[in-house]
Amino acid sequence: MSKRHFKLARGLKAFARQLNCQLTPAEIRIASDEWCRLSEPFLDPAKSPEDYFISLLAQITKVQKPTGEDTITEALAAVAKLSASELPTIPKWPDAPENVRRVVAVHRELHRRSTKPDKRYFLDYRHAAEAGKGLTPQKAHDITSVLSDFGVIEFVSKGKPGMNSGKAAEFRYLVSDSENGAEEDDGGFEY
Repeated sequence: MSKRHFKLARGLKAFARQLNCQLTPAEIRIASDEWCRLSEPFLDPAKSPEDYFISLLAQITKVQKPTGEDTITEALAAVAKLSASELPTIPKWPDAPENVRRVVAVHRELHRRSTKPDKRYFLDYRHAAEAGKGLTPQKAHDITSVLSDFGVIEFVSKGKPGMNSGKAAEFRYLVSDSENGAEEDDGGFEY
């Protein structure tokens, strides 16, 4: 289906989260019928409103990020607040430059925010470049390749090149907090 139809699915998922409930098929049907009514001049005449409704139900189950939830922006904001001493270290490259460590920090933050059971997450190089001063998408790509070679991340999927491809690379972060210099709970007394 169209990107606009998927946008409706994201919006409905966000609405349900705001209400802290699951929408019923009858409620989704109302939204689908209204969307079809307003979109009629642009819809495939061979498809019925029922076809679009069933597709919408299926798309809602695929929505990972409802409208208004932007994990990458939130992760970049969290990394921007970190001082150089708070950035993760790379076990096999302890004196890595700050920009490299900032890209690692974005990967770590996305890993922490991932809701998938295996903690996979998406990141495109345009966003990764926003992690440090003077980074370009190409430099972010090069750094990411190095991080893979150093065992910091692994590629789950390489994605599809191009700004409008709609398919970012998918990763898994491999370094534990104890390995990358993050403070751990020492189990001491609480005051």
